[in-house]
Amino acid sequence: DLKNSLDIEGQKIILDRSKNILTASDGIKINDLKNSLDIEGQKIILDRSKNIIYSESKTIVKDKYKNSFLSKKFKYKINKKTIELNDALIEDFENNKFEIKFAKVDLNNNKLSGNDIVINLNNKFMSPNNEPRLQGEKITYSNNITNILNGKFTTCKKREKCPPWELSADKITHDKKKKTISYQNVWLNIYDTPIVYFPKFFHPDPTVKRQSGFLMPSFKTSPNNDTFFSVPYFNAIS
Repeated sequence: DLKNSLDIEGQKIILDRSKNILTASDGIKINDLKNSLDIEGQKIILDRSKNIIYSESKTIVKDKYKNSFLSKKFKYKINKKTIELNDALIEDFENNKFEIKFAKVDLNNNKLSGNDIVINLNNKFMSPNNEPRLQGEKITYSNNITNILNGKFTTCKKREKCPPWELSADKITHDKKKKTISYQNVWLNIYDTPIVYFPKFFHPDPTVKRQSGFLMPSFKTSPNNDTFFSVPYFNAIS
């Protein structure tokens, strides 16, 4: 497709010239040469009149930054350079995994926005027993900063019941450059019960090996078998 700079490969391709719609099926690969996007799926439709690529089935999109987008339903508006995803699993170049109900990606400014989000953070420097994750109602991501509204954070192992502890806040900001997670109007919840309130709070994200500040909360047991909750502070001398 020279008009849209698209290279399309597939086992079966049908072009309806009256409607100017191309339907490709059975293992489709589309390379958007202009925007450096690779699109793969079982059935993908290209509406050449509206310059829209869409699919009602599982589709994988990969961008030039090595981010991967897997969705059950997607729409790519070529002229506007926007992608809409439903029930998507997104994995970025740092191996953070986003589970999101609806997402919109703006390729003009590399901005992501969406609803009903769970982010499983890279656990490279933490114990294998930890599963650090963020979740919330709304998300915006731009310039290495993620903002989540009505969000929660915990490092506890996933289970059917509520986690032993979590931080819930009106707004959570993850700054990848500073490697910090900060909170506004935050509660420390123990088994879903609010215990401590802070107007503002922050701690290093899971990728930090050494940095002064509060460490991840945890439950501990003393020699006399008493269980207590610990929020240690670490001071990096050098």
